[in-house]
Amino acid sequence: MLKWARQNLGWETPILVLTARDDEETVVQALGAGADDYVVKPAKPMELMARVAALGRRLRPGGVQMLRLGAFEIDIQSQRLMLDGAAVPMTQKEFDLAVYLFQNPGKLLSRDHLLNKIWGISADVDTRTVDTHISRLRKKLGLDGGKGWKLVPVYGVGYRFERVDLPA
Repeated sequence: MLKWARQNLGWETPILVLTARDDEETVVQALGAGADDYVVKPAKPMELMARVAALGRRLRPGGVQMLRLGAFEIDIQSQRLMLDGAAVPMTQKEFDLAVYLFQNPGKLLSRDHLLNKIWGISADVDTRTVDTHISRLRKKLGLDGGKGWKLVPVYGVGYRFERVDLPA
């Protein structure tokens, strides 16, 4: 999992391993595979919070400002998404949705969850709004698998943003 995270999410994302395994070999393997810190359960709550805060301090001010996934590069601060080096024009909601999807690869995201995260908890819109924005992102970003990523519908639930292995 660490190898996948580093290959797909990059080194900007801090990773803390929280596990019951405390043997030295496992700790060394996890740190060698890309973990930034390792905590053995049961974790002491204040120590865990301090370790998370320390990882947060290592980020650039304001958190992760650049997301890179294959042909995609998202500059969060300047609100710009690049595909193969070219800027992709999009509305604010399309950009917000794209950022959220790129920050959550592989996760099943329900329409209601996306409505809450992108449009706000008290949003007065229906789930077709999510579907419409997803459709636009698919077209604008080529999220049909051709660029290494696919936006997959999950019937009756929502969507999953997945990595696709491209033919060699």
